Amino acid sequence: MHKKIIVTGATGNLGSAVVSTFLNTGDVVFGVGHKKESLHLKSQNHWHAGVDLQDANATGKLIQEIFEKEQVIDMLVCTAGGFISGKLENVKEGDILEQIQLNFMTCFNIVQAILPHLIKQGKGKIFLVGSKPGFNMEKGSNSVAYALSKSLIFRLAEMLNYEYRSSGISTYVIVPGTIDTPENRATMPNQNFAKWVSPDTIAETIKNYIAEPAVNNPIISF
Repeated sequence: MHKKIIVTGATGNLGSAVVSTFLNTGDVVFGVGHKKESLHLKSQNHWHAGVDLQDANATGKLIQEIFEKEQVIDMLVCTAGGFISGKLENVKEGDILEQIQLNFMTCFNIVQAILPHLIKQGKGKIFLVGSKPGFNMEKGSNSVAYALSKSLIFRLAEMLNYEYRSSGISTYVIVPGTIDTPENRATMPNQNFAKWVSPDTIAETIKNYIAEPAVNNPIISF
């Protein structure tokens, strides 16, 4: 039976891979990009919209629109976010606040908006994208604002699983390491790309989890 999926960051490297993976097997995908666009049908099973996920009201309105199209959403995959480097002695307050808005609030706002619907339908899976610096702060010494913002993703997942697992809602955190993207290759040209994880591999892993009955290990590390 085909599933219904919402993917944020749908025009990015990881988000577009997730969208393609689910579309290829006939699932219904609602892609959410950052460029403002009304919800519209791009193809037979592909809806797309653009919204500022840092705006809780706009995000809530989009979720309401989506549930007017589909009564049940099986999965939310949050890939929106961004990265900046910077050591502790150099990081600015604005950098930290900006990264929290970009990496955490974009997740929090859409999770908060969709949660009542998932509770009502009695099921749903949520995938958030963490990071190794956010999971282990020792790895975040060169990207302090990013690491701090991503650390909140893990705390959010813990809260969701503690509060709503009995409601049939499972939350997972993807911990990808370095994702093999053109941008990362350009900024780190001397690295061993073979050790990086491809967006397609992450997308396939997420798809495999859709059949899981409940949370086993909420951390999916690559």
